[in-house]
Amino acid sequence: TVDPFDPKTVRGTMGSLFSLPFARTPHPANALAPLAGLGFRPVGADGRRGQTVWQSNALRGSVALVLGNEARGLSDDLHPHLTGYVSLPLIGHAESLNVSVAGGVLMYEWRRQNSESGF
Repeated sequence: TVDPFDPKTVRGTMGSLFSLPFARTPHPANALAPLAGLGFRPVGADGRRGQTVWQSNALRGSVALVLGNEARGLSDDLHPHLTGYVSLPLIGHAESLNVSVAGGVLMYEWRRQNSESGF
C-alpha cells in the first residue's frame, strides 16, 4: 500500500492528487456498500474471470471499477460485493499488466461504452 502523501507520489502525480477526492480504508469491501447506495455497480477487473472488456457491456452506466494488487489481484473479501467482472486480453507470455496501465485502459473503455458517439 502506498502513502498518497509520500513525496514520490506527490511528485509522480504532479500535485493533481490534491484535486481528487479519495478515501483510505483498511477494508476495501466496506467502501463498496456506500458506492452501491449511490447507484454505482462495483465491477472487478480480473484477468481470470469475466469476458474481455471488448466482449462485454459491463462498463455501461454508473460503475465503480475495482482493481486489485498487481501480484495478487482482487482480495477474496471483495468478490461477494462485485456485480461482475471484466478482463483485458494479454498477448504473448505476459502474466499481467501494471495496475495503472490496466486502470487507464479500462477507464478509456468505460468512456467509450458510455459515449453517444462511441468516442
